[in-house]
Amino acid sequence: MKEHAASIVVKISILLGVVIFALSPTSARFGGSFSLVELREGLVWLTGTCGVTLMTASLLFSSRLSWLHKRTKNINKGYEVHKWAGIFAMIFVVCHFLLEQVPKWLVGLDIIQKSEELESGFQFSELEIAIYQSGMFLIQPIFYIMAAFVVIAVYRKIPHIWFVKTHKFFPILFLIAAYHAATAQLKEKWLGSAGSFLLML
Repeated sequence: MKEHAASIVVKISILLGVVIFALSPTSARFGGSFSLVELREGLVWLTGTCGVTLMTASLLFSSRLSWLHKRTKNINKGYEVHKWAGIFAMIFVVCHFLLEQVPKWLVGLDIIQKSEELESGFQFSELEIAIYQSGMFLIQPIFYIMAAFVVIAVYRKIPHIWFVKTHKFFPILFLIAAYHAATAQLKEKWLGSAGSFLLML
């Protein structure tokens, strides 16, 4: 391959995230007039789906699956894919987090006025609300932990032993992030759509 394997995997993962969003009920709502609130809402979902696909790619290439490493010629190149997919995953996750939180922080500081929430028109059961809120509650501390672990992984002045210790927890962090990705779909009734199927897969 002329193009580096890491570059190819990152591009495919981002493209898959875009496809997932495009096949979701949320993307169908953003036609015609397009307000800043709608744009932010759409970008929250888009950065979230791309973050998930990149995290999944990073996890797969760290799992030492022989058929994957054959594609990248050797284990070292496989870990190179793992590294860059993880870095880009964190970039999208940070964007996802900031798009969700910064407007709330600005409202709390009385810098901007609270905008009206987009009305989906959906009715939710108490169980659906509880499950959705559990995913939102769990992901908050996980974001900060994941960001700290990524800094430890890429900042060379931090002793390697910390990289080894913290990296062991990434599969757990991924599972919680995956739970958030699954339960967040309840808000826009993604479950059952083509986008939801791909994301869950």
